[in-house]
Amino acid sequence: FDEILKMEWLGQHCTPCHQPFNTKTPPRIHELPLTGAELPIESVSFGHTQQVNCICIYAANTRALSASGDGTMKVWDLNTYSVRHTLSGGHGGHGILSCAVANGTRALSGGADHRLRFWDLENHTIIGQPFLAHRGPVLCIQSARDLDHKSAIFYSGSADGTIIKWKIAMDGFSIVLATFTGHDGPVRCIALYDNDDKLASGSTDNSIKLWDTTKRSGECFSTLQGHQASVNCCAVSVCNNMPILLTGSSDETLKVWDLDSEACLASLHGHCESVTCCHLYADSANGFMLLSGSLDETIKVWEVPSFLQKKGQAEAPILSCCHTLSGHTGGLTSVVASSQGTTALSGSYDKTMKVWDIPNL
Repeated sequence: FDEILKMEWLGQHCTPCHQPFNTKTPPRIHELPLTGAELPIESVSFGHTQQVNCICIYAANTRALSASGDGTMKVWDLNTYSVRHTLSGGHGGHGILSCAVANGTRALSGGADHRLRFWDLENHTIIGQPFLAHRGPVLCIQSARDLDHKSAIFYSGSADGTIIKWKIAMDGFSIVLATFTGHDGPVRCIALYDNDDKLASGSTDNSIKLWDTTKRSGECFSTLQGHQASVNCCAVSVCNNMPILLTGSSDETLKVWDLDSEACLASLHGHCESVTCCHLYADSANGFMLLSGSLDETIKVWEVPSFLQKKGQAEAPILSCCHTLSGHTGGLTSVVASSQGTTALSGSYDKTMKVWDIPNL
């Protein structure tokens, strides 16, 4: 089933690449040109034997958790770029498609086997039994704010078209708090906002849905239309008290949305294949900085200026990227930045993770 998911990400204008991946020779290190065309690779991490599907940064930017199609997750030391621990055996040999960290000590993984597993990151063990609620592969997971050290709230999105809200105790006891239904295709991505009272989701039905997470019925209060193909990734940040949503699609574009007015503020064009992953962080002085990864094997850095915060524009402008990061030899699956926005991690079908040094632009 992992191969089916991989083919689905290719998009209607793409063809699969059958060239074997080179996992032994790292790409050349790029020098930072004055005009800023490509940024340097700080480190390349090898360890997984299949594609890296998901990456989380935690523990004050000192640790990363990666999930892979090889059925394992790895805990990385971001000071030495080395593997500290390998977590395996949770999904019966099936690929792990998604993961999220809560409280810095617990993680939830979602697999192609339709199951979720709860992990102790301090003792490197599985906690409790598998969570069986979805009827399809678990494609995305989001952790909510840390409320206490006794339990954690997670959301999971699945190929079955549903989103489930979980409350999980530290000993692994789980309760389904709500189920969200409404998408007409697999749920590819989810992102919380508004103090975790609202959730945005993207689907292969080309739509973005906004949900009220406080209601057990899982009420969808709005649907955003604009992408012409599957919405594969989304991210939320806040600047000047305005929640901003970034979405990426198989139509090869990204869009920036104002979640208050539900207006599209900008369209980002530059990738030549499906956009599969994105990351967003805000700076009140310089506007927003965006990262996107694509099946075209590149990461693009976008700077969205503060003037886009103005509401009521007649038409959303089209923006161009300010940097392109090259080095992966397979399509991108995950990109995430540190909380300071100075370092980014990326995962790919080439089975590697890369650490990128992003200067203050």
